Amino acid sequence: MIKFIVLMIGCTQNLSLSFIYLFVYYIDLLDDPIYELRTQMENIPSAKKAQERVFALLNIKSKLHFGSKLLNSNICCIDLDHVDFGYNENLVLKDCSLHFENGNIYGLIGPSGSGKSTLINLIAHLYEPQSGTIYINNVGLNEYKEKETLKEIEYIGQNEKNVNPYEIVDPYHRYSREKIEKDLGYTLNDELSKGQLQYLYLYKALMSSKSVIILDEIFSYVDMDKIKNAFSKFKEMKKIIIVVTHEKEVMQFCDSTISMEDLKYD
Repeated sequence: MIKFIVLMIGCTQNLSLSFIYLFVYYIDLLDDPIYELRTQMENIPSAKKAQERVFALLNIKSKLHFGSKLLNSNICCIDLDHVDFGYNENLVLKDCSLHFENGNIYGLIGPSGSGKSTLINLIAHLYEPQSGTIYINNVGLNEYKEKETLKEIEYIGQNEKNVNPYEIVDPYHRYSREKIEKDLGYTLNDELSKGQLQYLYLYKALMSSKSVIILDEIFSYVDMDKIKNAFSKFKEMKKIIIVVTHEKEVMQFCDSTISMEDLKYD
């Protein structure tokens, strides 16, 4: 607006173009830091919320409890018994009771921020309930040694960055690269399509020896025939499969669906 006014005045007062140009130029120099300052001020509330969430998580993690028990078998059942959990005073889960058992595929649905990741992190004992109990094979989760139950939980999400595709699917080098490429039907290189990369994660789940498989949003670019074939194999594996997805076509392959909206609190 200021620039427009200056231009109009310049035209009516017969000011030189060089004078008008210099005036507008110096207005820009002054306006840039003001705009940057305003932008930073607008970001302060969201930055403050992010900071509070980080501090809340640090406080939660510092209160984790562990015992001395070992997990001497596969995980055959997971139970949440009247679990409450939240960040500071904001409850994400309230009086949540769920049962997972081997041989079943569970679909976990809900919008972003509804608590899907929180539920998974509670099962993995990265967080601890503020009330209620989580049981693994009918033993309280905090009775196990630290990281003991994680030996049987395979979390698969698209969070690996700058990792060789072969390392993603087989980090312990249990199988030859040739076998994996033959199973996949394509060469493992750094130029995989989105569909090939996601199928790599799905293949990793099928190859896992762990008894709990958590699949977090890895289906959107995978061919439906491949997904159908993978879920058919999952049903034969007799494991606990937890699927996080927004794909309705994928949900049809689950034995039951857990809506985070149905677990809502207030």
